[in-house]
Amino acid sequence: MNIVAIPLQRNPIAKDVLYWTLFVLTWAFLWGLSDQEYVRNIFIQVCSLPARMLLVYFTTWFLFPHYFKTEKYFTFFGLYSILLLVITISIQRPLMLYFIQPHFLPFWNDGHFMGTSEIINTALDINIAAVVPLGYKLTTTYRDRTVQLQPSLEKRPHNAGIPLQFIEVRADKALHKINIDEIIFIESQRNMIKIKLATKEIITREKISSVEGKLSPDNFKRVHRSFLVNINKINATSSGKVLCGDVTVPIGRKYKEALKNSA
Repeated sequence: MNIVAIPLQRNPIAKDVLYWTLFVLTWAFLWGLSDQEYVRNIFIQVCSLPARMLLVYFTTWFLFPHYFKTEKYFTFFGLYSILLLVITISIQRPLMLYFIQPHFLPFWNDGHFMGTSEIINTALDINIAAVVPLGYKLTTTYRDRTVQLQPSLEKRPHNAGIPLQFIEVRADKALHKINIDEIIFIESQRNMIKIKLATKEIITREKISSVEGKLSPDNFKRVHRSFLVNINKINATSSGKVLCGDVTVPIGRKYKEALKNSA
């Protein structure tokens, strides 16, 4: 199992080739159960790949990260429906009527080019290819959101006997366990946050407000709408900024009083 899984993880092209190969063979086999024309059905499935691949890759590479992951669900499903309809009318219907049907299904009367039932059936046929990739994307997105930044308690070695708190974040397809005491500050960057540590930075998809709720308000303070700082790491403070390590962090006007009271 590992011999197969590791190369596929390292080579996304090989993973895609395997998926489309299995897709073609599976549907050719299922259609072939009714007429035993397995080879012909393989050719039909291969000819239908351009429309299906365009739908899958445009959705997973553009629509999903730009709209679904940013929680613009209505826009995502609206654009997905439009994309599916455009691909159906501009690619798959002409391909079906003027190439696949004459060469492989001469006995099949496909009806009118813009017939409602034909358009719907063709769209559903194309959409089948997106079920597995989108299902995988939805599953991994939900898993990442539930795993990210879940606080956990671990203990130091038994001779210390002092509980040490950590948070876990997922970044670069790996789960990072971060000692809270090592955090200097956290910066919001649109739909991501940057966690600044003494030796490295970790960027993960999360909202700064969610992180703030998982950290002790005695040790971490909002000094700006985009910055959450560890007050134990503040080296100097002025009227408009704080120095955390070697980084200057701005202080928002509405946060000045709270920071002053915590000093």
